[in-house]
Formats: sequence, structure tokens, C-alpha cells
Amino acid sequence: MAPPVPPPPPALAGSRLLALVWRWAHRLPLAPSYTFAPAPHGEEVAVFRYGPSYLAMRVVIGVVGLLVPVAVVVLDVAVEGRIAVRGSVSAYFFSPSREVFVGCLSAVAFLLVTYMWAHRRTVDFAASLLAGLGVLVVVHAPTRRSSPADEPTWLQSAIGEDPTWVLHVAGAATFVGCSVVLSVVYAMRELRFGLTAVDPDPHAVRRARLYLALAGITLVGVATLLVSTFAGELVAFWAFAVSWLVASRALRSPLRRVRAGRAGRAGRSAALRPRAAPRPPDPTGGAPTRR
Repeated sequence: MAPPVPPPPPALAGSRLLALVWRWAHRLPLAPSYTFAPAPHGEEVAVFRYGPSYLAMRVVIGVVGLLVPVAVVVLDVAVEGRIAVRGSVSAYFFSPSREVFVGCLSAVAFLLVTYMWAHRRTVDFAASLLAGLGVLVVVHAPTRRSSPADEPTWLQSAIGEDPTWVLHVAGAATFVGCSVVLSVVYAMRELRFGLTAVDPDPHAVRRARLYLALAGITLVGVATLLVSTFAGELVAFWAFAVSWLVASRALRSPLRRVRAGRAGRAGRSAALRPRAAPRPPDPTGGAPTRR
């Protein structure tokens, strides 16, 4: 039987949405930002087993996510000389920016698939894994060609251009849907672990609101697809990138506290280390003796 959900803290008073997120955060299996382990002097200290790796992955995913749409447009303008964007971000697959588009998205997909690999029985890992697989489908099942002069890919030649486009849309939908789920999961983790930790984070509620806002912006980007495919994809992708950068910033503070705690424990251990007995005073006063 699952343990009862504790009542929301006073910091969530007046917000039904945050209270709902709080309840679900205590019902779903989430990977904690950090765990507690016994220390030599009896207290419990926060430890990061994979904290630096998670921090690096979040930063890379966020930075690459912000730069990819800009890089493909700038490179296309520099090579083709056309001062106009294509119909969608995915359309840059059939442009001089193809290598940048495929390489950067493949790197993001790899990081998403391997993210939280140490916590495979959590919602974090499942959503990140599906998002990474969706990006891989987007990369290897491209959208329709911009013109008949563009050479089709091996998949388009094998199963046809329209079935490949269907796979592309399915991969993009999986990626966007999981991006929304990850933003909500980040909000859940802030409320579950940031408010109940031994050292509560005073910015946890504010970051939780920001994650939920980014999830809403992603959905706005999906709705914008009906008006402009490029603008909708740009909004959704940038919201995804910003959520990962915010998550990286949220991880720096507890990681810094853990490192400071380790330094403090090292100092205490050195102070408690038994010292060598002092030498008895030299009766000669240090003067040389004659033989």
C-alpha cells in the first residue's frame, strides 16, 4: 500500500495547480536530486553519485537546443544567400545546414537516452528515453523534400516520402509530448525534494512555476504550428532548451553545498585525527655535544 500523501506546505497555499503537482509528485516514482548517506560522525549528508554528469548533460542539452535553430538558419543564409527562413526547422535537413542539424540533434538524442540511466525505474528516465528516441526518428526520418531536386534519403527511397513524413511527425510529437512531461517532472521534483529536504531550497516554488510555464509555452508552440510551422517548432524547441538550462542552474546550488559539506567534513576529520605525542625537551638546549 502506498504511503499517504503529506499535506501541501504553506508555501503552496493559494495555488491549486501547485497543490495538484505536489500530490502527483508524491505518487510517482521520481529520481531525487540527491540522496542521503550516513557520515562518520553520525549525521546524514547529501551525496551526489552522478551530480556532475547530470549537470554537464543538462547544460549541453540546453545550450545545443538554443543554438541549433539559429545555427541552421545562419549557415543556410551564408551559403545560399537567401534572407528568408524555410518552412520549418526540420526542412533544414535538405539544406547546406544538414550536417549541423543532424549532428546536433543526434548528440541531443544520445544525451536524452542516457540521461538518468542510473535511475531507470523513474518517470524521469522514461520521459527522457522516449524524448531521445523521438529525436532520433526526427533525424533519420526527415520531412518532405523542399524541392524535387533534393536527393531523397535511403528511407524515403525504401518506403516512400509520405510514410517517412508520417514517421517524422510521430517522432516530433513524441519528443514534444515528452518535453512537456519532463518540464512537469522537473516541477514535481522541485516541490517534492526542494521543500522537504534537510536544507530546503527557497527558490523551489519559483522554479516549479517556471517549469510549468515552460510546459505551457511548449503547448503554445504546438498550437502555433497551425499558423507557422517554423515559428511553432522554434517556440517548442526553445522552451525545451530553457527548461534544461533552468534545471542545470537548479542543480548547481545543492551540488555546491555538497562540495562545501565534504570540505567541512574533511576539516573535522583532520581536527579529530590523533596527533603524535610531543617530543620531550632537549636537556642540552639544542647545543652541539662534544664526543
